[in-house]
Amino acid sequence: MIRVGIVALLLTGIIVLAMRAARRGGPPGMTAKTFRALLILGVLVFFVLIPIFIYSRVATVWEVFDKVVRSFTEELATPIWLTRGIVVLLILPFLWGLERTFAFSGRHRRAGLMVVVAYVSLYCFAMYGLERDANVSHKDGRSKKWYCISPEGYRVFDSPGYDPKYGLPLEPVTKEVIPLIEQQRRGGVTAATDGPVYFDPTSRRPLKWYWRSPEGRIELFDHPGFHPRYQDALREITPDIIREIEASERRGVELEKRRDQQRALAGEEERRVAREVAFRDRYISATPRDRAGIGTIVLAVAAAGSSGAAPGEPAFVGAIARELQRAGYTVRDGVLSTAAFSDGIVNRLAAGDRELMAQLGLDRVADHILVCRQETEYSEFRQLQHRITCKSSLQCNLVPTAGGSPRSEFVSGAGLGSTREEASANSAEVVGAALGEKLASIIGH
Repeated sequence: MIRVGIVALLLTGIIVLAMRAARRGGPPGMTAKTFRALLILGVLVFFVLIPIFIYSRVATVWEVFDKVVRSFTEELATPIWLTRGIVVLLILPFLWGLERTFAFSGRHRRAGLMVVVAYVSLYCFAMYGLERDANVSHKDGRSKKWYCISPEGYRVFDSPGYDPKYGLPLEPVTKEVIPLIEQQRRGGVTAATDGPVYFDPTSRRPLKWYWRSPEGRIELFDHPGFHPRYQDALREITPDIIREIEASERRGVELEKRRDQQRALAGEEERRVAREVAFRDRYISATPRDRAGIGTIVLAVAAAGSSGAAPGEPAFVGAIARELQRAGYTVRDGVLSTAAFSDGIVNRLAAGDRELMAQLGLDRVADHILVCRQETEYSEFRQLQHRITCKSSLQCNLVPTAGGSPRSEFVSGAGLGSTREEASANSAEVVGAALGEKLASIIGH
C-alpha cells in the first residue's frame, strides 16, 4: 500500500507538470491537440486503473477471507461468527506475508514467502484435524468419505476409487453405515458379548453379525468382516437366527441345570457312601469275608457287669468260638469293635435291628448274629487244695440276618482250675458245648 501511495504521488506530479506544459502549447515537436489527448489519457489511467488495482487487491483479500470462513462453516458446521473472528486475527499476518512476497528486497520476499507457506500448511493441518471425523458435508449432506468392507472390517478413505490394500471398490458412506464405522473405531472386531440388543432401534440396521460352523454352532461378532480364524464372510443377523440362538441358550440352561442336579446327586451319593464307610470303620474292627454258607455266625460277647458296654474277656470269647466251631459252625468273632459295645450298637443288633445290620454289612457275611451277655462268678474251695471254681452263664440272642424274630437262649456251666484264667477257660468250654447243642436245635445245622 505504501508503494501504491508513492506511485500515486508520482503520477500526480507528472499530471501537474503536463497541465502546465499544455498551457504553454505542449512539448516541442508535438501539437497541442495531441498533447491534450495524451493528458486526458493519463488522467483516465490515474483515476480509473489505479482504483481498479486497489479494488482488485481488496477483493482478493475478501475472497481469501470468505473462502476460509466458508470452508469451516459450510463443511464442518463451526459457529460462523466465532470462525470469522478467529480468521480475522489469523489472516492479518498472512496478508502481511503475502505483500512481502512482492517486495523489492530479497530478504523481505523470503520472509513473506515463509509466512505464506507456514499459514498454508497450518490451514491444511487444521482442515485435516477437523475433517477427520466428518463423514458428510454440513451444507448439502453429500458424502465426504468412501468405504469398503475388508477382512479387517470397515476401511474408510477420503476419495472414491479402490482399496489400495485389498482392491475392493469403494462406496460413499451413508447414514446407515456411519454408526457401524464409529462402533468399529471404538472397539474393533471382537466377539460379541451376550446381550439382548441385536438391531439399532432407530434405523433397524443389524448390530450383530454371525458365523455358523459346519456343526451348526453360531458365533456372534460386533462388526462385519470375515471370521478371524476361518476367513468366512460374516452374515447379518436375522430374527430367525436370534430365535435359534435363544432356543440354543434355553437348551444350554436346561442342560446345565440337569448337570448341576447330577453333580448334586453324585455329591450326595459320595457323601452318603463316605458316611457309610466311616460308620462301618468305626464299628467294624476287622473286615469280614463273604459268608461261608449256612451256619456262619458273627459272635459278640459282652463282658460281665458291663450291660453290653464292653467286650468280654478274649480268652473266654475264644473258648466259646472254638466250641462252636467244633460243633460245625463257622464263627466270626472279633468283627465288632469296642465302640460297637460302648455306643450301644451290640444291644441294637441283639434286638434285631436289620437296618443296622445292612449298614454294617453283616447281612452279607453271616446268616446269624449271636449276641451274648456274660455273667461269671468265681469261688475257692480250700478243701480241694485251693482249687477255683468259675461258674459262667450266657444270656444269648440269636438273630437271623435274612429275617425272622430273635431267639433268646440261656446256658450255664462251671469249670475248675488252679487259676482264674484256667477256671474261666474250662467253664467256657462247658458253656460253649451247651450253646452248640442249643444252636443245633434252633438252626438245624
